[in-house]
Amino acid sequence: FTGRLGKGHVFGYEDDEYNSPTRTAQLGRIRVTEVEQVRHGAMPGRWLDVGAGTGYVLREARSRGWQVQAVETNQHGVDTLQRQQIPVIVTPWEKANIADASQDVVSFYTVLQHLSDPNVALRKARRVLKADGLLVIRADDFSSLNPATAGTLLPLSARDIQYYFTAESLSALLQKNGFEVIDMKEAGQGVSGQNRMINVLNHG
Repeated sequence: FTGRLGKGHVFGYEDDEYNSPTRTAQLGRIRVTEVEQVRHGAMPGRWLDVGAGTGYVLREARSRGWQVQAVETNQHGVDTLQRQQIPVIVTPWEKANIADASQDVVSFYTVLQHLSDPNVALRKARRVLKADGLLVIRADDFSSLNPATAGTLLPLSARDIQYYFTAESLSALLQKNGFEVIDMKEAGQGVSGQNRMINVLNHG
């Protein structure tokens, strides 16, 4: 998804756990380029990635001049981020101590649907973003999947999903939390092998 809050935005998510180093580097370049295109060439600023995993997006962002920071609780991810000298806050997003209006970009790549309360997560993202900041979300569109049986159809690695978003339900969630959807599109295969990823662009 992509989106804008106030004068900020929102994008997308994906897990680099199953991809080769070459593929994750390519994905990092794609994701950072997406953000920079939406920002219309604005100078790099501060980028906070929630659930950053092994840091494939932040590595690329840092190479382009961004000041990066991660929020991550998985120990493998934390260790990898620290080896790369990417600053990491080791606490759940809801408890992370981030200054208000301090971030130019906040991203959730394959993260939002795993959180216990997406409303709380989005409200916090809105609070820490600058007035012209960008919120980036990427998530599966489960419109073709029955949530009642999804747990038996999804791979084991994806069965901790808390919210089975569709394009419509995610749009409503973003609007509820002060975002206006201005663009939405499919963005490739989702985790179930049956549904698609979608990107949404929002502004408030």
